[in-house]
Amino acid sequence: MVDVDPVQLSLEGPPRATLDPDGTVRWKAPPAPGAEVRFLLTADDGEGGLATQGWVLRVVPPDGPGRRYSRPDALQGLRLQHLGRSRARRPGPRAGARPAATCLSLLLRARALAVTARAAGVLEPLGCAIHHVDGFQVRVLAGFERKPKATAASGPRPDPFLPPYPALLHVADWPPAHALLLNRYPVLADHLLLVTLRDEPQEAPPSAGDLDALERLLAIVDGLGFYNGGVAAGASQPHRHLQLVPADAVGPMPLEAPLADAVGRGLDQVPSLPFAHAVGPPDADLDALFAAAGADPRAPGAHSLLATRRWRLLVPRTAGEVDGMPVNSLAYVGLLAVTSEAQLAALARMGPWEVLSRAASPRR
Repeated sequence: MVDVDPVQLSLEGPPRATLDPDGTVRWKAPPAPGAEVRFLLTADDGEGGLATQGWVLRVVPPDGPGRRYSRPDALQGLRLQHLGRSRARRPGPRAGARPAATCLSLLLRARALAVTARAAGVLEPLGCAIHHVDGFQVRVLAGFERKPKATAASGPRPDPFLPPYPALLHVADWPPAHALLLNRYPVLADHLLLVTLRDEPQEAPPSAGDLDALERLLAIVDGLGFYNGGVAAGASQPHRHLQLVPADAVGPMPLEAPLADAVGRGLDQVPSLPFAHAVGPPDADLDALFAAAGADPRAPGAHSLLATRRWRLLVPRTAGEVDGMPVNSLAYVGLLAVTSEAQLAALARMGPWEVLSRAASPRR
């Protein structure tokens, strides 16, 4: 049966750009040459079908080589991916069912934005080669030096997480107090940032509202959520942001099995882990996790928080690097990263467990 859902069109672009009902985009270019503007046209049928088309225009002088029009080959056709449900069978939502259409729409928009943003030079993925050391997954990153670091010596910088957001990185608003952005320097695909609308400190623990926002996102997109609580936990920006990577992009997590086993047995710690930590179910109280990990909930200091639909893990932290190797929250599910082959060799000599222990508080 033919799909006849009405399609809603929306446009993100420069001021004075308009969208006609038939999809025609009109824009009166500014007189000053040199301006480069980006457009993103989205078609949404409200049922999980989402299509996007992006392009870049650059204004040149009248006596120049003419108007240049850039539209990457990957975006030359309006691409529509759909849930594929038959119109003859549209069952109502089951009690407790996840909103699959919302999940698909969100990820499709994120992926379409990523293609356009990368073509425009706004998204700068970090390449990597994957190795395995003592059961841990280790990525050797290329281009890590491009990623800004949150250090006091770097001085004040513009806050990339305050609105207005770059159109090609802004996936969605996440009311009441957050926005969903693409990570500009992703290592893993579909890496999303959940940023606070106001400038909240990354050094402090996430608020109840932050955790609620992350839980709602995890309910839609099954994956790994995490929070680098401070520079000593691997944070690269001082503005509060939680992160989520879909499960298919994360892949197997080497340390997930003992975490899930401990939670299933009602334990608040994993007997085999050599550093301070606490585990609990997905709705575990954050203050209770801090207390179980030996940290004062009123002044917990740097910490890593990781969450899935099955468990939460909290690790009090002491360092965001070990011998120059970056150690963020992902390390505590067995996903490590280094920035050179020399660091990979040093990690192999030291051993992953030593790295994790040196970057975390000692177990009591």
